[in-house]
Amino acid sequence: MNMDFEKINYLLNENIFGLSKLEVEPFINEVSLDLSLIIPVYNGGEMLISCLNSVFSQKTSFSYEVIAVNDGSIDDSLDVLKKFQVKYGNLIIVNQENGGISKARNKGIVCARGKYIGLVDNDDTINENYVEKLLNKAIKEELDVVKCAYQKFNPISKTFYETVSEQTCTKIGYLGEYVIKLPGYVWSGIYKRDLFNKVRFPQGFWFEDIIGRSILLREAQSFSYMEEALYYYSTHDNNASKTVWKSSDVKFIDQVVLSKVILDINDKLGLPRDNALFRCLAWELGPMLLTRGNKSTNNIRKIVFIEAANFFSDVFYNLKPRNLKELFLKFSFKRKNYMMWKLSSAIYYKLGK
Repeated sequence: MNMDFEKINYLLNENIFGLSKLEVEPFINEVSLDLSLIIPVYNGGEMLISCLNSVFSQKTSFSYEVIAVNDGSIDDSLDVLKKFQVKYGNLIIVNQENGGISKARNKGIVCARGKYIGLVDNDDTINENYVEKLLNKAIKEELDVVKCAYQKFNPISKTFYETVSEQTCTKIGYLGEYVIKLPGYVWSGIYKRDLFNKVRFPQGFWFEDIIGRSILLREAQSFSYMEEALYYYSTHDNNASKTVWKSSDVKFIDQVVLSKVILDINDKLGLPRDNALFRCLAWELGPMLLTRGNKSTNNIRKIVFIEAANFFSDVFYNLKPRNLKELFLKFSFKRKNYMMWKLSSAIYYKLGK
């Protein structure tokens, strides 16, 4: 127990905020294109080739660039990128020492010249009409964010097997509390570059995508969701999200760390500590923390829960939950009751957002 406590205490206090990692490096280019597609690249292999083929096979009248950030790959990824660059003049290659997906995304954002920014993982692909349809909607309706459904793809069997569409999220306009209905991942969509003026992805953490829902979508004043699956999500054992869910490492602590970082970014941007933020962080520190920590020891889970309870209770002590599942979860934090938290989080997860 003491060793667990010392390890958790170090991770939560010595490396917790790392707010120096959140420094916002200014854009180095003026807007001169419609879209910048940013691809963090690390040991992409054959799937990188498929990814690049898809982004350079777009049927569109819009101007776009592809910024591939080579994150210290040790395979032939850089050679692959250089071969594509010879053929496609709108491919920009940026090299950096290995620093993780957030650092790579941030570097791409800094270099972006597009009015809009899209994020594509190097093992995924996009429909040939991805750029045209998303940009056409965004520009025509003057939207800050456009997201779309995605389809799962098995690169081994070369088959598509499931379409994921948030059919309740066709809302156009300001999201408010509706933001919780949307998934947190940042791919399968485009964002107006202005949303990144004071925001970057937290570096050195897992689950960094949570800023997508908790910050970027709450910043946005106009939003639309397309039910057509234009993004193809590759499912394989080396996929980053699969690695996260299989892991028994205490990196699930980052769920708490990033919730504190989210609050810091929220306050710096002048966003309210409102029910939308309450619902976003309730989901992260309830169902997601429970599920992502299920392979860790019970002692570690208890220590992390207490940290989450202290944080959540301090920040949202005066906000009233909108339903029983949120009330039950908030009460478990207030009472610092671990078993009640496990039960309330499990119920919350089953009932959904």
